[in-house]
Amino acid sequence: MTHGQHCKPWSKEDIDKLRKLYKTHTRKECALIFNRSEKAITSTAKRYGIKSGRTGYFDKGNVPFNKGKRQKEYMSEASIERIKKHVLRKEICRATTGRMGAHE
Repeated sequence: MTHGQHCKPWSKEDIDKLRKLYKTHTRKECALIFNRSEKAITSTAKRYGIKSGRTGYFDKGNVPFNKGKRQKEYMSEASIERIKKHVLRKEICRATTGRMGAHE
């Protein structure tokens, strides 16, 4: 298949159905429903201006699940140990930036 050719054309009914489903289903779920690739779902949604309504941002007033909790209350010991090697320590931060914290 050359660039620009499509496997299966989208019918008007399929596009209308995608408009309804795209707001409540993931691209993966839509791909299974339509028996198409996730890329086909994404490009068709973009082509026809179909928006999911999801922005990637929290709504104003949303309270994070871990607000006011200590790390041990929402993470397992194994997870805490695993992230320790990835989190910048104060010594490394001070050595590379000359400052204590990244935003100071």
